Amino acid sequence: MKFYKNKIYFFVLVIFISFNGFSSEIKNHASLGLSLRAGVVNSSLLTLNLKNESYSSKFDWINSLYLEDGKTAQIRTEGLIKLNSEYRLRFKNKNYFGSIFSQATHDVIRGIHYRVQLGPNIGYYFLNSEKVKLDLSAGLNATHERLEKEDSYAALRISTRMNYKINSRSETYASLEINSDLSDFTNNFNGLFIFGLKSNLYESFSIYSELRNDYDNLPLQTNKDKNEFLLTMGFAYDF
Repeated sequence: MKFYKNKIYFFVLVIFISFNGFSSEIKNHASLGLSLRAGVVNSSLLTLNLKNESYSSKFDWINSLYLEDGKTAQIRTEGLIKLNSEYRLRFKNKNYFGSIFSQATHDVIRGIHYRVQLGPNIGYYFLNSEKVKLDLSAGLNATHERLEKEDSYAALRISTRMNYKINSRSETYASLEINSDLSDFTNNFNGLFIFGLKSNLYESFSIYSELRNDYDNLPLQTNKDKNEFLLTMGFAYDF
């Protein structure tokens, strides 16, 4: 993971600085897994996922740092860094929220040197309890990226998240995010679907499996597959 050495220190610092003292529910999560990829490149790699989530009656703050690193024939062919943060301010009706979403991405496989997103969203909690959380949000994000060339555009972002505690030892989670260039709405869009299952081995230590599908409707000419599937199994620690 030498590729990430300097970046990890900075990103972890950003993610875990939040107003936890004002939160009624705080969740910190770290997971390390071994993954198999199918799509643009078929290979195995290591993944690292760090999350910090703070919930209260007035605001929610959701942060994550996701990393992938892999080699094919002893040459590093993969490297992904995805950092995102969403600050949600609750309205008078606690099911509604307005938020500011920010995300930074670097992806070797997709040829994304960098992609930065920032913008407002509005959302609704359909379910919001200790057992199950389900929300849907949408908004407009300013996007600046460099792939084969630099580009800036306004994008529509639609996102949904679900967490469900099956019992005291097991839980499942899923999320779907779609981003679409408003100037080329039906052609230039991408999405990310995640589905996972986690089961506790001990009080804070668990084993998990996760399926991710990274979709790009306009892949680069060198990487023509639109779907990029990743199956991960590993260990997680909640603190």
